[in-house]
Amino acid sequence: MPPPHRFLWSAHDLEGQAHKGELMARHTKDARAQLQQQGWMGIEVRHANRQRWRDGRAMSQRDITVLTRQLATLVNADVPLLNALTLMTQTTTQIPALRLLEQLLRDIRGGLSLAQALALHPIAFNALYRHVVAAGEASGTLGLLLDRLATQRERHEALTSQLRSAMVYPLAVVLVAVAVVVVILLWVVPTFESVYAGFGAALPALTQGLLSLSRGLVHHSPLVGVLLLLTGLLSLRLRRAPWVLTTWDRWNLYWPVVGRLKKLASTARWTRTLCTLLDAGTPLNHALISAAGACGHHRFEQASLAMAQSVQEGLTLTTALKHSGLFDPLVIQLSAMGEASGTLSSSLSKAAHLKERELESQLQGLSGLMEPIIIVVLGLVIGTIVLALYWPIFELGQVI
Repeated sequence: MPPPHRFLWSAHDLEGQAHKGELMARHTKDARAQLQQQGWMGIEVRHANRQRWRDGRAMSQRDITVLTRQLATLVNADVPLLNALTLMTQTTTQIPALRLLEQLLRDIRGGLSLAQALALHPIAFNALYRHVVAAGEASGTLGLLLDRLATQRERHEALTSQLRSAMVYPLAVVLVAVAVVVVILLWVVPTFESVYAGFGAALPALTQGLLSLSRGLVHHSPLVGVLLLLTGLLSLRLRRAPWVLTTWDRWNLYWPVVGRLKKLASTARWTRTLCTLLDAGTPLNHALISAAGACGHHRFEQASLAMAQSVQEGLTLTTALKHSGLFDPLVIQLSAMGEASGTLSSSLSKAAHLKERELESQLQGLSGLMEPIIIVVLGLVIGTIVLALYWPIFELGQVI
């Protein structure tokens, strides 16, 4: 017999009230039969693991951002929520998005609010997303807050894409260069070594070093390949470990160039998130807690939680920012101005905008600087290899 699995269910009682929960069963039919025996009506049953796969893997964060922008546009056009979701199901072409929208429609028609329906998909919609939607429904400004949420996600994705592109390009060039050098060492250098064997003369130290490196790589290539494969697999496994992420975030802010970019990106993300939460009417201490989970950096997360505790104890946000040691004077000054004038959200929005612009400028400068540096380094490497290979031939020509 197959082992039992966890199923999520939603149903109605005889009075039409919506209920949801989870149970263990071997098949979907068994789960549905259990619920029918309990007297539930309008039963919907789904496999918990499949739901998680559908939310977390099939639906990317970019897809969620697109859905958010579409929903914000329709709600701001005074289209009722159910009609907006129905229209989105009719126009979407992606199967995962269609399934998600259909499930949201079923849950909302079953009596749940949009925020409650989103809470059934925690991987696709994080706590920040659900909190903003709940605030919008409570205040009657759902369209406005969805629009701001979509804008915040779009800016975050744009910055992430720029940061990734700035890092991926030099890494890709370096990997290609390493592959070319390995090919030269494995197949080209041994050919020259057989030619040099007939010279009967002492080779230059640079040539001898290159030949030794080539022989070692040829003789131990299977071992090197296995070690590289194991290293790659171990890296993929460790990169998701919490202690690795914590250690990485603890030190990468101090790295040259990369640390500055990470700090700018985290500051922009944190201030933009906090601004969005304050616009949703969230109290400052609760907004700081929610921003901690959305900033994407362990040190900023810990600092945000500490600032929430400080604000709860009566300190101002400006004082808490100074104590954190992570924010530059510009952010602290704008925070002080916002608290003094009662426009903290607007001031944080200006800080986020300035940090985003600064990050874009830094990335453009880095991209322009990295290309000539990479060209020079690769030229030196390839030039050294060519010199080592042809130096004995030049010396032989001088002797003749």
